[in-house]
Amino acid sequence: MLRPSSGFAFCSHAESSHPLRGSVPGNCWSLPLQWPRVLQFAYAQQVLPLMYQNLTRLGFPGVPHSVEAELRHAFGTNALRNSLLARELARLLALLE
Repeated sequence: MLRPSSGFAFCSHAESSHPLRGSVPGNCWSLPLQWPRVLQFAYAQQVLPLMYQNLTRLGFPGVPHSVEAELRHAFGTNALRNSLLARELARLLALLE
């Protein structure tokens, strides 16, 4: 049985073929998640954009609006950063030609 603190990893996985499927009884989103801790952990592991993508696919079930907004902001910031890095990489590659 998964503990509520580790249940988020299962619940946020968008595919039904996950090996832990069935380890959480009933609706896993009814687990008492401590969203500040979940966000803190996701930030430390640098997976906020991935979390946002998975929760988007699932429709953000049981996710507070403030958490959804924070995840959306992190996703947008990451997308902007990636765009800037891709542009810089293209510029550097052009210099090497």
